Amino acid sequence: MNIANFDTKINRSFYENFYRGGIVDRSRVETLKQSYRIALIRSLAGNLGIGASKKVLIIGCGSGDDIAVYNHGVIASDLSFNAIKLSRHRYPDNKYVVADCSYLPFKNNYFDFAICSEVIEHINSPIYLLSEVYRVLQENGALIITVPNWLSFFGVARKTLELLVGHSITANNQPIDNWYTFKTLRRRLLKCHLEIQCIRGCWYFPPISWRNLALLPDSLAYRILGKLIKIDKFLGRKIPFLGHIILAVCKK
Repeated sequence: MNIANFDTKINRSFYENFYRGGIVDRSRVETLKQSYRIALIRSLAGNLGIGASKKVLIIGCGSGDDIAVYNHGVIASDLSFNAIKLSRHRYPDNKYVVADCSYLPFKNNYFDFAICSEVIEHINSPIYLLSEVYRVLQENGALIITVPNWLSFFGVARKTLELLVGHSITANNQPIDNWYTFKTLRRRLLKCHLEIQCIRGCWYFPPISWRNLALLPDSLAYRILGKLIKIDKFLGRKIPFLGHIILAVCKK
């Protein structure tokens, strides 16, 4: 069994169970963070001039958050059948495909634009995914990709906890959760002939809670961080390499 097939096997089992109970409950702070991530992707997509006539692919759509970026006849794919059911229920006016992102079932040079947000860190060999993205994008097609960043408050917190407990700590106990830095992300993309045109950072706040440990009540933290979003936007432009999430616009 090659590495890509092994990734698929362990991920499919986890995510089918993960989405079986419906949309996962989030804290208000986590909801704010994810809403802000989607807003930034939407802004970057708008700058690319993506119109109604364009063919758009959402890779790893999960329960549908990323579809909100551009809910106008997109094609969305996910490894999990249960995730696809949730996405279709929330956004019925799109096309959905259960597919392994390392083997996308689409023609060469088909899409104008693709979104791959918070996906490649959950694959041990992202070269397969990125090669497929390159294959299905048209010439001068664009990709917006996002990944969690080790060089951030969250990255330092995770590494510190892993050193203390002696094992890897992953978000929601996901089987694969390999974070990146800007350098490692760029290296992966360049190997697949995808060149970064623009980069933004997202979420410069320290972790308010981790698993069941909370420094502040969720409602209070939500109000405080909500008022500081403008600072986050400023930092995302000035020091994008240090945000918890790195967003990159790439061209084929």
